[in-house]
Amino acid sequence: MKPYKIAKDIRILAAIDALGLGLLLFIAFVIQIGLHELPCPLCTLQRIGILGIAFGFLLNIHFKIHPSHYTLSLLAALLTATISTRQILLHIIPGDPGYGSTLLGLHLYTWVFLVCVAIIIYIAIVLSISRQYSGVPSKTKTLQRLTHFAFAIIFLLTVSNGISTYLECGFKACPENPVTYKIQLTKLRSTHT
Repeated sequence: MKPYKIAKDIRILAAIDALGLGLLLFIAFVIQIGLHELPCPLCTLQRIGILGIAFGFLLNIHFKIHPSHYTLSLLAALLTATISTRQILLHIIPGDPGYGSTLLGLHLYTWVFLVCVAIIIYIAIVLSISRQYSGVPSKTKTLQRLTHFAFAIIFLLTVSNGISTYLECGFKACPENPVTYKIQLTKLRSTHT
């Protein structure tokens, strides 16, 4: 297989990976907004870690594929797996219901741990494909659209997480077990006189 074809396929996989991570964050937002479950500080750190993983993949899409981009995703995945392990261990005591709702029987932080382990294994395998580094394929219109879409989704999720965290915590440390937003958005009501 030609190096350009491999590099193109790896870029497509990187876009799919970034969009998959975006889907994970979107599910977290649906649970946060739909079920009114605010993320704890460890949950927020896991969201930042997932964005870090996605950012490494996005660098491979936008620029030439490089091992340092994989390293960013790998380090973010290791850090995020460590944070989620910490949260799992906090709730391992018998009778502890865990933090937040479950999805298919597992808490989101357990899903994050499993996803991070899968990403670490995936990156270890993909890093070993040496022919992906030897060429830069020309971007087809489909790859450009996929790239722009992936960047837009991750950017939107990054901004949304920033706004959500600000509303939840303000400029102070986030509460351990948040139940309300510290900063309430107020609606201006017109008064009739």
